[in-house]
Order: sequence, then C-alpha cells, then structure tokens
Amino acid sequence: MPSSLATAVVNLGAPLTDLDEGETLAIAPASRGFVVVSGHLSGRVDVYGGTGIELVGHGDVVLLDRRGSDASGAPTAATRWTAIDSAQVAWLQDASWGAMLRHPAWSRALIESQAQRVEHLRSMQAASTLTRVDDRILGAMWLLAERFGQVTPEGTLVGIPLAHRLIGELIGARRPTVTTAVSKLAAEGLLSRSRRGRWVLHGSPPQAPATDAAIHSLAG
Repeated sequence: MPSSLATAVVNLGAPLTDLDEGETLAIAPASRGFVVVSGHLSGRVDVYGGTGIELVGHGDVVLLDRRGSDASGAPTAATRWTAIDSAQVAWLQDASWGAMLRHPAWSRALIESQAQRVEHLRSMQAASTLTRVDDRILGAMWLLAERFGQVTPEGTLVGIPLAHRLIGELIGARRPTVTTAVSKLAAEGLLSRSRRGRWVLHGSPPQAPATDAAIHSLAG
C-alpha cells in the first residue's frame, strides 16, 4: 500500500526534507519526485488566471516532469508544493527510483498510488461543479475524509487542516462565501470543529440523486 511505499523509500536511504507549516518545497536536483513521509502539502498551479489545488498526505507519491529542468538538474515544474502543516518528504532519486521499479510490490504500490490520486482529483472536480457552495464544501469534505480521515466517537474526522481560504481554492469559491456556507452547515449539524481545530463530519456522506435511467431500471 502507499504508506508502506513511503517506509520502503526511507529505508532505501532516500534524502529527506523537513518542512514547516507554510514553507514551500524547493525541488531537489535530479529528483524523479517525492514521497510524503508525514504531514500534508498543497500543490498549486496557476492557469489562465485561475488556480488549481491538489492536497497530498502520508504515502502519496508525486512524480515530477523532467522534460524541463534548470541548470542544477531540478525539474522546472509549474506546480508549487507548500506544507499545510509540519511535513517531511523523501526524494526519489535514481537509486531509490530504480530500486522501486525493480521491486514488484513497490512498483505495484506506485501505480496504485497514482491511480488513487487521479480518481480523487476527478471526484473533487465533480464536487466543485455543484451549484450550491454548501453542497460543494460538504462533498469535498467527505471526499477528503475518505482519503485522509478516520471515524471517531465525535464523527468522521477530516485528517487534514483546512482553512477557509484553502477550502475556497479547492471548490472555486471566495473565502467570505465559504465562511457563510460553513456557518450554515455547522448550524444544520453537518460539520463542526474538533478541539484540535480539524473538521468533523456528522451523519453519512451525501447521496447523488438517481438518474432517470436508474429510476426506470428500478421501476422495471
């Protein structure tokens, strides 16, 4: 699984970088990518005046495009990775990259990690197209909880720190609008803040409405 891949890369002696909250990751020279060992990072890319965000956490593998690189050999990626909380990454360089590809279980874990990231991004994109901002927030929160969260006596804990600004960037809404929508969801008992400041979801994930085809299938 992805988390065991992070352990394997560390055990191979991959160089490590520690990040403080809010610190931007400087891409290591000649790196193929990195594995998140602990903490969480946001990957931000600006396109045509808009911003796209991806969140990654423990065990996630981020591969870098080496078609363009600077004089040091570091990939010149458009995506900027910033620590959301204290984080550590292990760099995939030629030795660890080659070892990972030669090991069937590790290469399979790499493929699984990339597939999970792609599927999650598709789902987050779908949630961001919902008409109402409160629906977008609730959908995105449940998707993040599915990937990074855990069930607790309080409810389903979203295991990644999310400021209102970051939520807005994830779903394509302005911060004041997010604050209003979050207050509405809290008043309805659908989410709350834990004592550690993390979001807690209450109840069950929202269900997508049945399509006409599904309804006819059930009726027939």
